[in-house]
Amino acid sequence: MRNYGLLLEQEASSKDWVMGGVTGIIPEILQPTGDWSEFLPIYEPQYKGFDTYSCVSYSANNCLETIYNRKYGLEENFSDRYPAKTSGTTPSGNTFSAVANSILKYGIVREPKWPFSDDIKNWNEYMDDIPVEVLQDGQSSFDSYDIRWEWANSLPLTEALKYSPLQIGVHAWEKPVNGIYQRTDKPKNHAVMLYAYKKNEYWLIYDHYHNEIKKLAWDFWFGSKLRYNISNTMPKQFDDNLLVMDAQDTGAIGMTLDGKIILDDLAKVHAMWSMRTDGDVKGKTKSLTKEEWDAIPKINLQKEPV
Repeated sequence: MRNYGLLLEQEASSKDWVMGGVTGIIPEILQPTGDWSEFLPIYEPQYKGFDTYSCVSYSANNCLETIYNRKYGLEENFSDRYPAKTSGTTPSGNTFSAVANSILKYGIVREPKWPFSDDIKNWNEYMDDIPVEVLQDGQSSFDSYDIRWEWANSLPLTEALKYSPLQIGVHAWEKPVNGIYQRTDKPKNHAVMLYAYKKNEYWLIYDHYHNEIKKLAWDFWFGSKLRYNISNTMPKQFDDNLLVMDAQDTGAIGMTLDGKIILDDLAKVHAMWSMRTDGDVKGKTKSLTKEEWDAIPKINLQKEPV
């Protein structure tokens, strides 16, 4: 059996949160349809000439990125290498809870901070020591994000998917029948994200390993299921839809939205600003100091960090 990097839990901790019972996540239905197709994450390979055995970290971040996109309309891209290392992933893989708890302890960092770059050629290089400044960035992420997790075994999947996509374990992979992977009782060896379904026919999962959407039979056996929640806790320094200028340094102009500044082609940014203010632009411009400008994250119109 191929090892993708999922280790099964030996015993759930009494301290773990449980969806539908004792929980650390405030219930909030985000997708009443249970379909998260519009918010799927950016593809990142788990395999680049060698396997990282980090499917649990990849699928955890995929859930976080999907939820964040749904809640804030922004495509975040978190480093999968970071939780793989902080959680102690080995060539045998890791458990759901080990990765989840490492995220709560060490935070998250964006992909450019500690990337899986093309110059990394083997497992030892991938699992190199994390630079101090990256660890510090992970700790500072608690100022921007509130992340929680809980087991989602107690609710029907169709109900749980109204709140978030789910991190699930699967056996990868038997030969599909008419494009649908059938139920098997073989041990789980891969962690993926369940994000939608067609009732009584199949479940839809995002398999980051092959960058594929897969259909799984309605009676597919998933085993344990985990859900995440992520909230942006960074207070907005300014209202949305302000046309702002770096008046002390670069002279750059952008528009504020969801605690970030959109920087892109100025004509396009200006057109968006005009539409979002319905032409009533009085009081909707502001000059910023260099300190104010530098303190606000920047993205382009494709929601990519700038």
